[in-house]
Amino acid sequence: MGIFSSAKPQAFVESAQVRFGAGHTVYTIAWEGPSGRIGPLDEFSNLVELVEAEGWRLDRVEPLVFTGGRPTILLVFRR
Repeated sequence: MGIFSSAKPQAFVESAQVRFGAGHTVYTIAWEGPSGRIGPLDEFSNLVELVEAEGWRLDRVEPLVFTGGRPTILLVFRR
């Protein structure tokens, strides 16, 4: 099982497309990472590349409150 247990990267891409189609210029993703994971996250890198391929650019990554011991971050994309 990868780092996207229930949500698939394509769902984020489709959401970004809908958001842009509605005239928005900011797209955010809240992501809860695997507990205790250290090292490269290729699937996460692929997600960023897929969203950026739609014309969005990752602007900021912000830590959010930890939930259940798992790191949670907010990704802010802009167009």
